[in-house]
Amino acid sequence: MLKEVTENINGFTWIMEEQYCENGQLLIKHNPSAKTPELIIEYNCAGDKVLEYFKTAKGKRGLYKSFHNTGQVSEQGDYEKTAKAIGEQRVGIWQHFHGNGTKFKETTWEDGQKVKIQQFE
Repeated sequence: MLKEVTENINGFTWIMEEQYCENGQLLIKHNPSAKTPELIIEYNCAGDKVLEYFKTAKGKRGLYKSFHNTGQVSEQGDYEKTAKAIGEQRVGIWQHFHGNGTKFKETTWEDGQKVKIQQFE
């Protein structure tokens, strides 16, 4: 279920979008027209955090994390804007983890392309 909510923040009126599961659990809340990066946290219907990232109206920016159902980080790395007006691409080293928190892989990204993979264990 998608819901638009008006919020007054520092004297400005923002239209926020909220998405909910049928059980009422909040999945995501964000400002779809944000010009500066805002922290977005996404949840599943059980209330577990599944994603955490920064986003503007033009795409993801900065640190991005996904989570296992154990609460441990599954993957983390950075996004930057593309040369296009709207868009995002992975950049630098992305780390990948097992559900117990052990790192098993790193991938290196340049110009939106995977250039190196390093396996651990």
